[in-house]
Amino acid sequence: MTDASGVPLAGEHDLKFRLFSASAGGTKRWGDEVHNNVPVSKGLFQVVLGSTVALDPATLFDEQLYLEVEVDGNVLPRQMLHAAPYAMALTAGAQVRGATSSATQYGLTVMNSTGKGIYADANGDNIDAIYSTDRIYSDEGYSGPDTYVWLPVQNMVLKSGSVGDADILVNTFSDVSITANVAGTVDVIVPVQLERPYGRNYQVEEMVIYYRTNSPHSMISDTWLLGRDFSTGTALSVLYDGANQTATAYSSYTVTPASPFLLSTTQMATNVQLRFDMDDVSGSVTIYGIRLRLGSRY
Repeated sequence: MTDASGVPLAGEHDLKFRLFSASAGGTKRWGDEVHNNVPVSKGLFQVVLGSTVALDPATLFDEQLYLEVEVDGNVLPRQMLHAAPYAMALTAGAQVRGATSSATQYGLTVMNSTGKGIYADANGDNIDAIYSTDRIYSDEGYSGPDTYVWLPVQNMVLKSGSVGDADILVNTFSDVSITANVAGTVDVIVPVQLERPYGRNYQVEEMVIYYRTNSPHSMISDTWLLGRDFSTGTALSVLYDGANQTATAYSSYTVTPASPFLLSTTQMATNVQLRFDMDDVSGSVTIYGIRLRLGSRY
């Protein structure tokens, strides 16, 4: 503190402190808190605000506030509070807001070069420690990185009752070619075997098919990922795509379920089914790989 000439004050002074909602005018949100006979040396002093008039972080620090100081009856210009006082707001009932609608901005960013970033504990009471309406999290409070699973297409077999007569040829690098002996449709199945590691749940979020046709007269016409609830025996359709896939150069297409399909101890994805339309027996379709993207939930 200085006098009007800028000379640092000394001795004892009577101080009053108030918090307002604006730099001028506005609403007084807190105060007056009076500190009389405060020792001042070379303009420096120290007081603890909230020591006589309680500062309630649950009701005060939800907006920008301005501190007004009165020294020996002289009211000084208000000063805007910066970050430090608002840290008190991170208590029960607090909210963190600040990002706009931009997808590249975040309401809260935590960066830590060593150790962990955020710790959350729901105390085992089945209340989510961290929750988002955009993604389901487990009661333990966080989700892990995605996992990618490649299905062995060399295990492909003709579906029972397939109306087409076809051959399945496994090539040198385990890609598989399907050729029809008569014109028509051919249905094949690729079995799915997914491991469920201890302590982690997965949900199917995407399937990518890598393929090529050698003729405009051969194509993939239907794609399914099927599953089963083994507790009830119910067959489940995880995802389906009925678009014709006709690329004669190496290509891929992506299919996503209407909603993430949760894998559990009783509910699993069981097989991929592909239907080929072969209008010409000279045509063929080659499947290079099938990839599932699994979102993990801890």
